[in-house]
Amino acid sequence: MIEILLALIVGIWIGKTVTNAWNQVVFREILKDLKVSEQDLRRLRMAIDDPTDINERSMPEIEICIEQEQGQLYAYRTDNWEFLGQGTDRDSLVSRIAEKHKGVKFRVPQDQGADLLKNG
Repeated sequence: MIEILLALIVGIWIGKTVTNAWNQVVFREILKDLKVSEQDLRRLRMAIDDPTDINERSMPEIEICIEQEQGQLYAYRTDNWEFLGQGTDRDSLVSRIAEKHKGVKFRVPQDQGADLLKNG
């Protein structure tokens, strides 16, 4: 009876070990077929460890200028003065800009109208 129990335990252990090895080989082949590089896997690991950090670093940052005229806020890029949007208040301006620009981080320097975006 003990021999059967030992054989069962050894069989389960061998089966688990062989299955894990086979899964690793198959998974490596899948990644190779999908052309996923080692660098991609490292970036994915960093994103899992700290998702906000990788998102912040990967977003392009654009410096903008905010102007107020006749109760309207206007936003422009400071590098080429492209018009980004307008709104009656901070929230409407931000939502208007966000409609067209996804995955971009905007920065408003203090001397370029940052005080116009403060709530209050």
